[in-house]
Amino acid sequence: MRGSQVLIGRHSEVKSVVPQIDCEGDAGVSRRHAQLTRHNLGWVVEDLGSANGTYVSTMIGDIPDDPIDAGHPLASGHVLYLGSWTRIVLRQESVLA
Repeated sequence: MRGSQVLIGRHSEVKSVVPQIDCEGDAGVSRRHAQLTRHNLGWVVEDLGSANGTYVSTMIGDIPDDPIDAGHPLASGHVLYLGSWTRIVLRQESVLA
């Protein structure tokens, strides 16, 4: 991910929302659903008041029972659950020498 903040949501010309990660096909994802923010050497995720919540797990599987709190820390391998079916798996970028 590039930059210090990444918006996750659905594109809307009417509302002038252009997320960096567009989940257009999932109507359960809010236009401004969640935001990833660079924090020190890692990232944190914050739900932006979405209708269906944002969930984080350390593995792909069933949706966790509780949505995240603000500023939830993330690591490589974490899975974000958003909307009806969207899953985002976070992987650390490989740097080739």
